[in-house]
Amino acid sequence: MRTRGDPLNKAAMIAAAGHVWPFGWIIQGYIALEQVWTKGGGTYRFPSLPDLDEYVTDILLTALDRIVWVTDWPRSAGMEANPEGDRNMVQVCRNVDDTAFITRGRKWYQDVEGGTGELLDRKFWVENPKKLWQWD
Repeated sequence: MRTRGDPLNKAAMIAAAGHVWPFGWIIQGYIALEQVWTKGGGTYRFPSLPDLDEYVTDILLTALDRIVWVTDWPRSAGMEANPEGDRNMVQVCRNVDDTAFITRGRKWYQDVEGGTGELLDRKFWVENPKKLWQWD
């Protein structure tokens, strides 16, 4: 795997994965790398996931300059709505409360940054995407 033209040290990644695999911490091994970015969307799929807030906060603390919002539109309803996996079938979309997602995100930003969370909010929605996609 290569990102931004920089080769990853495969041996180091395999060694790191071996240490964190038993704990389910694979993402932490990658997110610490400078060239790895994280998608900060789709958490609505796991509203009752234990420790979701802690997990997201951990990613924000580790890589707050390398996380962006990316949609997973059209938000298909997944296997529950299409148990046969027929890709030719018209898919039902999830009804997602975007306002609730933004509100929860702002709570995470406040928890990480303190205060209003506005600086991290701006990084997530404006500054980080500009940096990642080299847009000025």
